[in-house]
Amino acid sequence: MARAHPSLEELRKLGAQVADAAARARGIHELKFAPEGSPAAGGPPDDSIAGEKYGTGADGRVLGTHEDWSRLRLGYAWIPELFVSLAGPEPGHLDGLIETMESAWKALYDRDSGADPVGTHIRQAESHLSGWSGVAAETFRTNFLHKIPDSVKSQAQLAFMLQHAALADQDVWVETRLNLKDLAEKTTTALESLDDCGGTDSLITILTVIGIVVSVVALWEVAAVACTIVASSVAAASLVADKAGESAVEAEVAGDTVETVLQNMVNATDVLRSQIYWSERKITDALRENLDLVHDTTHFHGATSTHDAFLPPRPALVGESMIPSIIRNDFRPG
Repeated sequence: MARAHPSLEELRKLGAQVADAAARARGIHELKFAPEGSPAAGGPPDDSIAGEKYGTGADGRVLGTHEDWSRLRLGYAWIPELFVSLAGPEPGHLDGLIETMESAWKALYDRDSGADPVGTHIRQAESHLSGWSGVAAETFRTNFLHKIPDSVKSQAQLAFMLQHAALADQDVWVETRLNLKDLAEKTTTALESLDDCGGTDSLITILTVIGIVVSVVALWEVAAVACTIVASSVAAASLVADKAGESAVEAEVAGDTVETVLQNMVNATDVLRSQIYWSERKITDALRENLDLVHDTTHFHGATSTHDAFLPPRPALVGESMIPSIIRNDFRPG
């Protein structure tokens, strides 16, 4: 199950809070709008009531009418969509794939417990053939029966790799959403802290998407050592080292004006977008390099081609040459 994370709707609401805080800070502290509903809004400046307290527009009227506030808020309508646009896919949608791949490799070859269900069946089958001898019997055992367990272990390795790639991708988007939530909350705090004398001294948000992928790929590397094709750990290790020094980035949010605070927020989202890109690339590279290593080890158990490492050869059928190739290829690797 994916870790707890904000939904798209929650991120949209957090973005709306940022937009509302920006409008209020801009209107009240920088443009000197009268509060919404104030009787002074839209009227002539009155020194005893509003002349020195509220700003005035080009028409000389006190700013702060409903129309003034609506126009001001419209200028910040892009903020909620910025947070939603970076949220990515729903992380929980990967739960099914992760659970299916885990069930698959455990059913084929459980590297954790050492359970080998297929190998057990093969050994049972071989015991029933103990009375069969001769060239045909030995050929059957050597070229077919004995190769099935190794092919199944290779299949389990692929399922294991896919499970952990999906886990890494899920954590990318969980961490992205948690980073966005923290950024929205701290930006709102920075905007609400603005007054006539400026805002807070410092508000730091920590962007950690790359860090979470580094840890997930590292777990993948350790687990892969126990798998049949141990060479896959080499690729994972090199990828962990690639960006281990960039596991987290600090981004300043605070500022002394609304524009500065929002620019800092946008800068932080640019960094986050870059982290997402590199994290997704890291997962893709890990998959590619692991699959390349799997390809390089196809001769590990005497396989003569890539698919032979994953699909065991079948015994030749009597009259097989008479079967159309399009049908034969459906049932037996060529």
